[in-house]
Amino acid sequence: FSYCMIDYDDKGGPLGYIVNGMWCYDAVQDGQVTVPIICFDSCGAYCRGEFTVTFDFNEPPVCRLPNDTTIFLCDPATVCLPIGATDVDGNFSQCAIDYDPGKSLDAGYLSNGQWCYDVTGDAVITVPIICYDSCEATCRGKFTVTFNVNEPPTCDDVADTAVFLCVPAPVCIDFGS
Repeated sequence: FSYCMIDYDDKGGPLGYIVNGMWCYDAVQDGQVTVPIICFDSCGAYCRGEFTVTFDFNEPPVCRLPNDTTIFLCDPATVCLPIGATDVDGNFSQCAIDYDPGKSLDAGYLSNGQWCYDVTGDAVITVPIICYDSCEATCRGKFTVTFNVNEPPTCDDVADTAVFLCVPAPVCIDFGS
């Protein structure tokens, strides 16, 4: 073929443009464009055809984070909760703790799709998360975890006591709790 062009007479409307023999189109939203073409050879013979192009723009991921929660522990321990994101385009990449530059934040760490925290005592931790897809679209969210670590009971010192009884009877001594 000597050259091809968009066959505006067939469908009309803005169906792109030809640059160096390539069809170009300024896509701005999801959708389909059917492009009618007409090609001519050096003898003036021609043929008509068409092709369809479907545009599908990336959607950002949707963060899946734990609800705010309180966790009671008998002893200090490492606690892990699942985090992640869904992505309708199937191009989810990763999540990270969304640290604020210049701010000190002990928000735990991420490991194998889970947020983990080494609990050493009572704490309230707010965890900012950012998740990315391969197009670098993001979602952000945060959750707060309150940790309560058991404190063993204390026994008040009870003074030694002498009880004089005339007859057998129940004896009760307050020893605290």
